[in-house]
Amino acid sequence: MRRSILPLVAAVFAAISCAKEPFPAEKSTLTASMPPALTKTSLGPKSGSTYPILWRAGDKIRVNGVDSEALETGGSSTASFSFNEGITPPYRIIYGAADNRTDAVEIPSVQTYVNGGIADGSVPMYSYSGDASFSMHHLTAIISITLTGSKTIKDISVSSADGSLLAGSFAVDFSSGALRAESGVTSVHLRLPSGGVSLSGGKTFMFAVARSYQSKGVVFEITASDGSVMVITALKGVVKLGAGKVYEIPSTEFVANAEPVTLISNYSELKAFASRVADGELLLKARLSADIVGDATWTPMEGFKGDFDGAGHTISGLRKAFCNELIGCVRNLTLNSDISISSKNDIVGDESIFWAGILANRLYTYATVQNCVTEGSISYTQWGKELRVGGFAGYAPRGTLTGCVNKAAISAVGDGSALVEVGGIIGRNYASTDAIYIENCTNEGPISISGTVKGLNAGGIIGLMDSKHTSTLKADVNSGDIVIASGTSLTGEISMGGIAGKALGRMEGCANYGTLHESAATTQDHNIGGIAGCVITDKVSSCISSGSILMDGSKAGVVRCGGILGYSKDDDSVSSITLSGNTFNGVITIDIPTHSTLLAEPLTGLYNGVTNTETGNDTAEGVITVN
Repeated sequence: MRRSILPLVAAVFAAISCAKEPFPAEKSTLTASMPPALTKTSLGPKSGSTYPILWRAGDKIRVNGVDSEALETGGSSTASFSFNEGITPPYRIIYGAADNRTDAVEIPSVQTYVNGGIADGSVPMYSYSGDASFSMHHLTAIISITLTGSKTIKDISVSSADGSLLAGSFAVDFSSGALRAESGVTSVHLRLPSGGVSLSGGKTFMFAVARSYQSKGVVFEITASDGSVMVITALKGVVKLGAGKVYEIPSTEFVANAEPVTLISNYSELKAFASRVADGELLLKARLSADIVGDATWTPMEGFKGDFDGAGHTISGLRKAFCNELIGCVRNLTLNSDISISSKNDIVGDESIFWAGILANRLYTYATVQNCVTEGSISYTQWGKELRVGGFAGYAPRGTLTGCVNKAAISAVGDGSALVEVGGIIGRNYASTDAIYIENCTNEGPISISGTVKGLNAGGIIGLMDSKHTSTLKADVNSGDIVIASGTSLTGEISMGGIAGKALGRMEGCANYGTLHESAATTQDHNIGGIAGCVITDKVSSCISSGSILMDGSKAGVVRCGGILGYSKDDDSVSSITLSGNTFNGVITIDIPTHSTLLAEPLTGLYNGVTNTETGNDTAEGVITVN
């Protein structure tokens, strides 16, 4: 049943008073950062078929990028907001703004349970007006389910059955109210009281979700305190979740119908779960019900094949990878770890000497990672073996990563013994038949390489994608800087790119905004490109390179540098490459006084043995300077 949340928040006054003149320009300017709890507004008591939205004390709005003063009192559907800075129309108004954005809102993926109501801060709104008195408009729908029975509920979530995003950061079209996802997750969890919620007498659970189309309905996953699980699919078929509407699921009795889930609320429980995995229970299912702080006593899980749902929570303080080898699925989890590997004693397992990551040292078989974040740092000092390090995993022969973000700083120090492969998401992929798929993933962390390096592949997303052209990088973004530090000794060829260092696979719709900076003094060959340093593939399409490339070492061998690709060549299965819809609008500066050969072009530095086809819709507006 669908009900309106009307009336909307009406006649919300954004001026100091009810006057309709612009805010005085001579007012002093106040620069303020938003608190973690941005908003407090929630649904008022239901009246008939409507749930009124009421302002609360502490609420703020953002107008043309300027934050208002917090409301001192609430309880009304109208409010006057004061500003310490002059603002002129037209007014672009956001309530529930994302970070410091002027045009985006945040729909929380973890919302606090309120019986029969919606969590504080879960109903972002917008407005566009030339008048200082205006009405706000909804951006979210509400999904409501009432449960009955004798159980106590410890965890409840709702997910989109078709994988569309329900929460996260969304850009707002002020003319239509349309949302464009920038980052997000496919599920919303309710944060329940520590003792759970008894279903005695019936309890109503409400979720605020992004307005959207759901082609297969939504799925509720409900876990009781005894670990029993009930899964319900609702709103089946194509459903438009309209803004300002409540979608009420008929009252349902809790009856377990799914595999049990282990609920984890503290570090002791997390380590107990890992011990069960170590004892051979590899197919377990787990879900976090709270943020967890770990420590250096953590031992990475080995060969985990089950399902681990972070439910939007964070595990911090680990000093080693979450998993040594991940075969199963990890989703909706943030890992904030500081990992330093400088000797064999820091390594877990016999083979993991080759690789390191914050989520896993190695992703294997058909591992799946969805909507996860890595934070903190990872540094790896090479000691006689090939070095593969990534924000998520050092090595990934196979697997799928979607919607993931690395924010961790990555550092690799070579000892000259073997190849070094570094990526913001994955260090190296290799599989002769299977593939890795990295889609809608982002690297924001800086990557630095130093020491003595015997050959290097470094990329914002992946260092080396080497899977015989079956892998794909799609709609991935790098904004982190990649730096080969001054004083680094390079004794082998370099391939460095904003997305991939070297790639044997397609790249579609990827973008680089980070800086690539190489300062080493070396006579080795360089392959550097805004998207990829070196490729052996048949197609690179719809990619954007807006970052800067700076090469200022004292000498170099052959330099192949391109705004999109540094070097493109053939092999036994690829003899032609098509470039289509790519854009280079960055800056390339080459300041190397001594080099044997220089090949620098807006799209690609050099084709070797491969037939090049440019479709004519590539754009090269960037600047190349050779000193």
